[in-house]
Amino acid sequence: MRFCMKFFERINLILHSIRFRLALWFVFILALLLIGFSGMLFYMQKQELQAETLIRLESKLESIEKVLGTDTTNPQELGFPITANDGDTSFKKEDVLALYNLDGSLQKMWGPFTETVSLDLFRIGSGAERESLTELLTFNSASGKIQYVFKVVPLYSKDVFTGYLALGTPLDPKGQLKRLLTTLIVFIVLTLLVSFLGGFWLADRAMRPVKTIAAKARSISETDLSQRFNLSKKDEIGQLAETFDSMLARLESAFARQRQFTADASHELRTPLTIVNLETTRALSAPRPAKEYQRALQVIQSENELMSHLVNDMLTLARMDAHQESLHKEPLDLSDLALDVVERLTPLAARQEISLETGELPETPIVGDRQSLTQML
Repeated sequence: MRFCMKFFERINLILHSIRFRLALWFVFILALLLIGFSGMLFYMQKQELQAETLIRLESKLESIEKVLGTDTTNPQELGFPITANDGDTSFKKEDVLALYNLDGSLQKMWGPFTETVSLDLFRIGSGAERESLTELLTFNSASGKIQYVFKVVPLYSKDVFTGYLALGTPLDPKGQLKRLLTTLIVFIVLTLLVSFLGGFWLADRAMRPVKTIAAKARSISETDLSQRFNLSKKDEIGQLAETFDSMLARLESAFARQRQFTADASHELRTPLTIVNLETTRALSAPRPAKEYQRALQVIQSENELMSHLVNDMLTLARMDAHQESLHKEPLDLSDLALDVVERLTPLAARQEISLETGELPETPIVGDRQSLTQML
């Protein structure tokens, strides 16, 4: 049961795949070309057979007219050849011969069919304008439908119009058209089958790099964005792989910036927390005057405000990444800002036995965001 389900899932996947659709479109276009070419070939062969048949009919008509002479009252008494003889000009057993009166009624008919041959005799014309007529008719036989080519000529006796003579012969007595049609159908089917299999194989071969890209994309995780496809192809698949490589490089850079931001934020929060811990420890280590406690509380309050600003800055940066918020810029003096930062870090520096000193700080007016510049310094 599970094997059958997997088999049908595999078939469904193939039927909905791009390679299957590519092969199908290729076969469809090839089928149109083959059918068009085969139809033209069949039509040309039929026209050629019809031309050859008309030549045979004209030769037979000449022989029959010699036998009939100038009297069409009783053609059997004139020794009319209704049996098969040798040669293309003789009357064959599959041929049809019909004599018609002046009014178009059938006088006599010879041939393998009992049904009346219906010909449009009046298309021949009248008077001196009478010419021969060619028609293509289909009869029902024991072996199926068969097409006949008829040649109709006017009959004259001593320059007097006496009736019509119609001679018909099979268009394809040897079954050439049927064999040609069968051959063309078999050829088209086999060609389309081979083309479909070959096209599917070529499409599968062309889509293999896509499978490689999909498999490698599934193996890439956010913890390892350093992998690349590195396809050397210069076609559309190669361009797709190059685009994915560029996207992975941007993602890797973005994740690296995110990790760096997290580390920087932790570092920025560690500084005020350390200062608060230092001031609290020193204030609680021994009894001190009220001014010392007041100073310690002021430092703790200041660092608390700084931590609040840092948290707000983190939120601001996140919003800025989402293009939701911009920096709050204002006129300020960069030298004063630097002095404020030094004063903040002096207790922490003293704990680490580091001396912070400032050189000359000339007035440096700028326009910027105070909190972001303080964090940077």
